[in-house]
Amino acid sequence: MPERSIDLSFIQHFYLTSDSTSKQFVTKGIGGKYIIPIHYHFTTPVMDTAVVKQNYPEAIFFDEELQNWMIPQYKNKI
Repeated sequence: MPERSIDLSFIQHFYLTSDSTSKQFVTKGIGGKYIIPIHYHFTTPVMDTAVVKQNYPEAIFFDEELQNWMIPQYKNKI
């Protein structure tokens, strides 16, 4: 789906590990400029933010309810 120029990718946390198959799925299969890890309360394995940050250091995390984030403004480098 990278050909669709996806800006935001909301991806289940268990795909954001160091597993090479998962990494290819995230980067080549989905793409997206910004990755936002998601989880469900009773998901197993439990979300490990340290592992996600290690493999996707630019991932956007929301640590509390109603937290917000703004997409950085695009700067054309001409």
